[in-house]
Formats: sequence, C-alpha cells, structure tokens
Amino acid sequence: MALCKDLETNYGVTASYHKIIDLNISWHKKECSVTISSFLSEQARLDNKSALRTAYFDYNEDKFNFNVEHNITEQLYSKIKQESDFINATDC
Repeated sequence: MALCKDLETNYGVTASYHKIIDLNISWHKKECSVTISSFLSEQARLDNKSALRTAYFDYNEDKFNFNVEHNITEQLYSKIKQESDFINATDC
C-alpha cells in the first residue's frame, strides 16, 4: 500500500508515490512516529532509487485510534491523507 499524489520536491521534480518506510509504536504510551518517503514513481521505489522527500508524523491517542482489530498501516495511511500535503491523495 502507498499513496499517490503529485507533490513538488526541492529538486524541481514531482514525486507521485509515497510509502511509509518506518513506523515506531509505543503501545504502552499509545504514541507512534511515522516516516513516509516520496519517490518519483512506484517503479523508482522498486528500483531502489533514493527518496525525493521525506515527511515525519507523530500521533498520540488523541489524534489516532490505536485499534489493533484493523490493519494499523491502513489506518495510518488514512490518517496521513488528512495531513495538509496529502489531502486528496489516493491509495495506490
């Protein structure tokens, strides 16, 4: 799973494929940190090309429902789509 949306980068090119590359969860504190990297395309990621940009998000139980009955990664992608840069992003 990943997100698709055209986002300008500092390199003057558009990144259109955005993938969670790191996730740290403290179940005890009900906090998590998410790292999402942006690539030129899905193929660029599959070809091990470098990320063109990286974003970091921290969520606690006030911002995120730590519901283990549902896929945490899918829940996080839904939450990230509410962040300003990722509004109107689609699942890809």
